[in-house]
Amino acid sequence: MPQSEPITILLVNEHAEEIKLVTISLRGFFADVRIEVAYSAEEADRMIQAPAEAWAVALVDESSLPDPPSTFISALKHRMPYASIILQTSRTDSGAALEALQMGADLFLYKHSPAFLTELLFCTREAIDRRESRLAAEQAERRHSWVVDSLGDVLYELDADGRFLAESQSAGLAGLPTGRTDRPFILHIVFRGRATARTLSLQRAARRRPRGQGI
Repeated sequence: MPQSEPITILLVNEHAEEIKLVTISLRGFFADVRIEVAYSAEEADRMIQAPAEAWAVALVDESSLPDPPSTFISALKHRMPYASIILQTSRTDSGAALEALQMGADLFLYKHSPAFLTELLFCTREAIDRRESRLAAEQAERRHSWVVDSLGDVLYELDADGRFLAESQSAGLAGLPTGRTDRPFILHIVFRGRATARTLSLQRAARRRPRGQGI
């Protein structure tokens, strides 16, 4: 299946035969994929050198987890913020699944299941889609912020409680407050250098127009 850009998958597993089967399956399903293999958690920690955006999945075998496992999973999430962590295990009980969630894994797979490789491919596809959605959303947000900041007017967005969700850079220059406004705040703004100014009570405006944009 063709990818829009190369992706990198990390396998953390001390069993060479399992690594071989997973690698063959992933490369047969995804056209442009790079497989990085670590035989221990310590090796995985040393080898994560690719840019954060490149990582899509980390498939971690339970037997390779150090003690405590949550520390290692947290470190992976910090260094691979766009990747999904899949924990594979030989246990099928609900307690094992709960432990996986508590330590921070995104997905949990029983590796001795006859359908393991098929389930892994679908989980990997889901993880890649999630990564691409997050990257696209952040890119759109950066473009939106650039457009907003290039405008001369002050633009802002409030939630229903009067807290600021977003504001343009010119808002700070105009003295626009951040955080929740618990009392009326009178703001005088001059638009694009004109002498005309507007006065606004932010608390009242938030009640009238919960998600208003612009003044």
